[in-house]
Amino acid sequence: MQPGNITSPVLHSTLAPLLQQFLAEKRAQGHRYDSLALVLRTFDRYLQEQNVVDANLPRALVETWVGKRPQESTNTQANRFYLTCQVCRFLERQGYAPFIPPFTWRPKVDRQFTPYIFSEDEVYRLFDCLDHVHSHPRAPQRARIVPLVFRLLYGCGLRINEVLHLRVQDVDSPQAILTIREAKLQKDRLIPVAPSLAVRLRNYTDTVVGHRAPDAFFFQAPDGGAWCSQVFYGLFRAALQQCGIAHKGHGHGPRVHDLRHTFACHRLAHWLREGVAVDLALPILATYMGHESVYETQRYLHLFPQLYPEITGKLTAYCGTVIPTVEVLNEAY
Repeated sequence: MQPGNITSPVLHSTLAPLLQQFLAEKRAQGHRYDSLALVLRTFDRYLQEQNVVDANLPRALVETWVGKRPQESTNTQANRFYLTCQVCRFLERQGYAPFIPPFTWRPKVDRQFTPYIFSEDEVYRLFDCLDHVHSHPRAPQRARIVPLVFRLLYGCGLRINEVLHLRVQDVDSPQAILTIREAKLQKDRLIPVAPSLAVRLRNYTDTVVGHRAPDAFFFQAPDGGAWCSQVFYGLFRAALQQCGIAHKGHGHGPRVHDLRHTFACHRLAHWLREGVAVDLALPILATYMGHESVYETQRYLHLFPQLYPEITGKLTAYCGTVIPTVEVLNEAY
């Protein structure tokens, strides 16, 4: 979804004005609330079906709504549960008395954090394959675009849609700074680019972008719009197979998004080898990656015992038990 293109569901129940007010409040706080807006629309439809006429939602109605559906994933139920809690607390602040589902009702969601972290050799082999992607008659610039897109994913730790929705005005090639607009929580951030990657950006700007309009897409698809991320997923899978990196199937990775995780781990490891204190490194990395808090960045540290045993010893000696376990992190979230 393109940044700025926010889903606004059409609601019809008696409580629709209150639900719209709730949604506006969430977005005013910086939350996009796109997928949950669709859950809100389903909740609105449920209220219509139950002929609800006031906001004092009774326990039986709420309990039925948040209950597990047949053949439903736990994540889907969890989204409905957390949305319901937020809506009911909002209604309570408006002076109503809805039943608020207790915390003990929350679905048990598996939040195990297991991204695939590429080794430096695997990154080298992957880019070697991506550098040999051919152009296509309907996409003559594809061979120039693909290697640079993937280098931005790994070299800057960006999300795929953050790269694909860059505009010409967002790329300051001379200063080697990217502007990421309306990312997570609708926050903008500035991304300094490493010198070697900056050279590639300048070459691409000079030879491909030229005098394109400031609001045009920097990586322009053949139709003039933004590229679809699925195109890059397909190229990524083909490159993995070509360079001998096993793929474990849909949902198991390696995923394109794992290049962002790899950037974070490689950058932390580099700093720690240089002697940078972890309490200084984590806030810098959190800001660069656009994380909401340093705790989100701290999740990468639990991967270090397997990836960098030589660093883990130094880290533990310096910081004690700073490396959290997966179980502790999951409880925090």
